[in-house]
Amino acid sequence: MSNSKKKQTHRFVSMLLTLSLVITTVCVPLPGLLLDTYASDQKEASTESKRLPQPVQEPEDERQIVKITDESQLSNTKKGIYYQLQNDIISTGTDENFQGILDGNGHTITLKGKHLFNRVEKDGIVQNVHFSGTVGEQGVEDGPLGEVIRGAVLNCSSAVTGANAVGFAKQMEGGILSNCIAYGKAEKGAILSIYGKDERDAKEKKALKGKIVSTYWIPTDKDPLIDEKDLLEGSTQKTEAELKSKELVKILNENKGTYGTTWGQNGTTGYPYFGEDQTYQPEETQGITPADTENPKKVEETKSTPIQTTPVKAKEQQNPADILEMVKKGKDAAAKYLLDQHKDQGYQYGNEWEIFSLLRGGYSIPEQELEAYYQSVVKEVKTWNETVKPTDVERVLLTLLIMKKDITNIEGINLASFISDSPKLAEGSNELCWALLAFDANGTNIPKDAVWTRENIVAELLKWQNEDGGFPLFLKGESGIDTTAMVLQSLVPYQEQTEVKETIDKGLTYLSNAIGPTFDGGNTQATAQVLLTLSVLGRDASTDKEFSTKENNLVMSLLTYLVEGEGFQYTKDSKKANPMANIQALQALDAYEHFATNQDRYWNLPKVEENKQPQSQQELQVKPKPAQKDGKVVVSVERFTIGQGYFKEPVLVSFQAGETGLDLLKKVIGASNYVGEDTNVQGIKGADEGSKKIAIPAYITKMGTDAPTTESVRTYYEEEGKERFEAGTLGESTYFPSSGWRYTVNGASPMLEIGAYEPKDGDVVRFQYTLYGQGADLTGIMQGEEQPSVVISDKNPLTKLLAEVNEKKEELLKKKALKEAYNRAMELMPDMTAPQEKVDAAMETLQEALKKEEGEVKPENPQQPEQSETPEQPQTPDETSYVRPVVLTDQHSGIILTGHNLERSMSLQVTPLTNTDKQVELMQNEVSKAQWIVRLNQIQLTKNGTEITDHGTVTLYLPLSKIYTGSRMTVIHCVNGKVEFLNGEVIDGFVKIEVPDLQGFGIIIEPSSMTGIYKKIA
Repeated sequence: MSNSKKKQTHRFVSMLLTLSLVITTVCVPLPGLLLDTYASDQKEASTESKRLPQPVQEPEDERQIVKITDESQLSNTKKGIYYQLQNDIISTGTDENFQGILDGNGHTITLKGKHLFNRVEKDGIVQNVHFSGTVGEQGVEDGPLGEVIRGAVLNCSSAVTGANAVGFAKQMEGGILSNCIAYGKAEKGAILSIYGKDERDAKEKKALKGKIVSTYWIPTDKDPLIDEKDLLEGSTQKTEAELKSKELVKILNENKGTYGTTWGQNGTTGYPYFGEDQTYQPEETQGITPADTENPKKVEETKSTPIQTTPVKAKEQQNPADILEMVKKGKDAAAKYLLDQHKDQGYQYGNEWEIFSLLRGGYSIPEQELEAYYQSVVKEVKTWNETVKPTDVERVLLTLLIMKKDITNIEGINLASFISDSPKLAEGSNELCWALLAFDANGTNIPKDAVWTRENIVAELLKWQNEDGGFPLFLKGESGIDTTAMVLQSLVPYQEQTEVKETIDKGLTYLSNAIGPTFDGGNTQATAQVLLTLSVLGRDASTDKEFSTKENNLVMSLLTYLVEGEGFQYTKDSKKANPMANIQALQALDAYEHFATNQDRYWNLPKVEENKQPQSQQELQVKPKPAQKDGKVVVSVERFTIGQGYFKEPVLVSFQAGETGLDLLKKVIGASNYVGEDTNVQGIKGADEGSKKIAIPAYITKMGTDAPTTESVRTYYEEEGKERFEAGTLGESTYFPSSGWRYTVNGASPMLEIGAYEPKDGDVVRFQYTLYGQGADLTGIMQGEEQPSVVISDKNPLTKLLAEVNEKKEELLKKKALKEAYNRAMELMPDMTAPQEKVDAAMETLQEALKKEEGEVKPENPQQPEQSETPEQPQTPDETSYVRPVVLTDQHSGIILTGHNLERSMSLQVTPLTNTDKQVELMQNEVSKAQWIVRLNQIQLTKNGTEITDHGTVTLYLPLSKIYTGSRMTVIHCVNGKVEFLNGEVIDGFVKIEVPDLQGFGIIIEPSSMTGIYKKIA
């Protein structure tokens, strides 16, 4: 055989093997052949052994499965692709002509007035799905699968309703419907409305017919299938009782096929559903488990054991006495959990919601424990300044109000002023709505000249509402159930205003759509907040038409999260009770009880008389914002999450006073390449190298079941009809629905629009492209989680060093050692999960090479990740011989430690000191009663878990407040049982001291030095 023929043979065999591998791996038949295969099988099979069309097997390779968690992922579907539901979803409708495989996996798709797909084409398969909700609201006949079924619908059920609704689709043309049921109130047809097209001749119509096999339905007044006997094979209408029988469940399971989801009888409705078989009692309900006719599987799968009550008839389930009995038991269970949690440890600052919820619910806490909490709050607030997080203040205000304290005078401090004059109140909707709730709880007086009055807080909140009616946590973000509910609660006192009333109504529509027919927000928090919202609005959640049915309501849904004897879980598959879940549940159930028994609205607290203050008492005045100065910052533009490296390497950028983050970006990329407004970066021209250059890092693909892969991203990018920027522009949704540009300053997100961020000298500003999880791939922390799922290394210091090298790159990289160190560092930068030790080592190597070759390195300002400004360090006398010190930061306390003998592998350990600590006692003995000691902390230096004491003289920066900048402060230092006093200079809000030893530190506040919030009553 010639070589050319051998090559042809090898290629042919290779093609066969490849085709064989694909067919073997995917295990999916050609959908368009299902009906023909079925017809052929029937000719060969005996009457007793006829084989039904079979649902297809999911691909063995998970990478070939597109996992669906919301409706948006069903846009731009592809022929032959396997789509699998991971949970119940709500659909407002698509115009897809579906040609893929949709496996519902036993989940429910709840429709909101319109079909899921425009049609199911010949190659399309829909299997194992339950359809609920409404269709046909556009005034034309409509079903969940739209105008026509040309493909296969297997092992599905429909309970859709509507005056123009049909059970599955308007008509069939050559399709097949097998092993399905329909029992909704679809007025235009239980299964179909018409069959074929009227204008077609009988021959063509017959050729298009297909079959409806082993399918059952409850008839409607308009049911064309009765006279279409040639359509039906083993299919028939049934009475309601027949459809609710064990016999039918058995038939459905016999016909479902190997890859069909298993059926069971629902114990509440009696209808077949996807789940475990139960015993049906037509006139009774068991306990308070919601009936959930749309998808009972959700309730049955939970491990939670709901509170048990005496079974009552369904029509009696809304009896107020029964509901209130359930509410009382739920409240008691949540309260018991919270009280048990603090039985031995008492309460202190940070336990605000536990105290508030228990006291508001009528449960008692010993006076001595409340006093201990109050004293811890007094100690904490004395350390606050105008930069304190508003929500920290707001929860303290509400708790002190329920304790009947005057929040305008806590040992001379007006806590309300922290909110009314806060420069940070508009950073999030939480900050704004809780400010209103705290102010309105008992009518706190707010000065007319305050930065934030009730009027402008309301006006600001109204700007945050999204088009869907919901509210985001951060401006222009995605709407959230619990966020929307909390905002609506805060707006209740203002609902007489027309604009506010419209906002509330629109928000309620969003909540109704979001929780769906199961009245379940997906977790305790969301469900509880919706219940609380209805209660403070004066709407009965047990009977309200938008939030209840005869069988189910919000109260009952919330109680399904309760595990008897344990408390409330956050989600139904949680393994144990959760403190915040019990707090949220207690508040919501208490609010409902307040409403149902005609008590005051939940957030209306008893009036507390404000202490009269001397005329000389000053309200908190936030120090005017310091004038912005010219300076230099580091800027980089990174595409690490899509494997395209840097778009712009780190560079030093000069700025002038008044310029913003947007000006910085335009300087680096070129103004003509910026796409977007002043608020956010929509895209950057020239930043996309194309889908062929995409390589998704492995850590991203492992972050979630719906996480993208290189192939799925390329597929998404190349979808036909997809809205996209011009070629070469990298921006929002270019490679994944949640992708887009974000930026950080010194490692932290400023939570400011790009045009609002004001740069400060020494800032490190990194523009980064996020692909997955709305920034989770940049931080390693998924939304709603506290712990990182993957550790992202800190490369901000290295980014700054690279920018310094890049400023003289051409000249410096002529040196071989420096070039090698630089190249190693640059190769490491795109690796988001590179071990921190490796990053630090690369930086040290580059520093040493730079020091050796350049001969001088200017000192860097120590960076504090969570603050936009950092203390400035004066230049050393001998700047030419200065060696860059190592900088360590404790992110929680903000304390910074620098020193030439420190190592990057060392860790700064900061532990708050309390009155029970021996060091505090020694310090207090050395100061007068008129002096205060604040910022009490034990500071240690460790390496690999071992304390380091031979670190030489180090420089400490202790955060205090910018109002003291430029003054001298006394630091009290306790080391080895001895107390000493150190003089420190306040630089940019930090007290700077130099010490040879660490251990206990505090800052002494003299009454004569107190201004603003620290000023005492005369």
